[in-house]
Amino acid sequence: MSTVMSDMQVSLIPKEHVLTVWPRIAEHMAKAAEFTGGRYELDDVLSLIMDLDYLLWIAFDETGEIKGAVITGVVQYPRKKSLYLMFCGGTNGDSWKMPMLTTLQRWAADTGCDMIEAQGRFGWAAIFKEQGLVPFGQVFELPVGVGA
Repeated sequence: MSTVMSDMQVSLIPKEHVLTVWPRIAEHMAKAAEFTGGRYELDDVLSLIMDLDYLLWIAFDETGEIKGAVITGVVQYPRKKSLYLMFCGGTNGDSWKMPMLTTLQRWAADTGCDMIEAQGRFGWAAIFKEQGLVPFGQVFELPVGVGA
């Protein structure tokens, strides 16, 4: 699947081509992994795609320069199916945010997903407010063994 909006194109990268594209987006994914509180490192992110059923999407301009990348997975709940945005990174996000979101929304609908969901920093609420992002909850992290 590929979508063109303005001068930006968004494309799903087939698994057999991920390793070819990876060096061009690794820095973006490494920065995204930094915000996971140690849950993921760059190699873990690549393993999601290569060893599991996660997908790599890229946004690139007319010169072929990759401006952003998103990694998604499908979560099947007992009563709903969701496209989960696992990692997102890039430069000049305003240039590729909407083409990427439009592509993911279309793909999610075409594959029977009921929603798109993600976890992230509070800043994402402001970035996607106009697109209808609704904060559903928060992720909390508590240490174990403290005060026990």
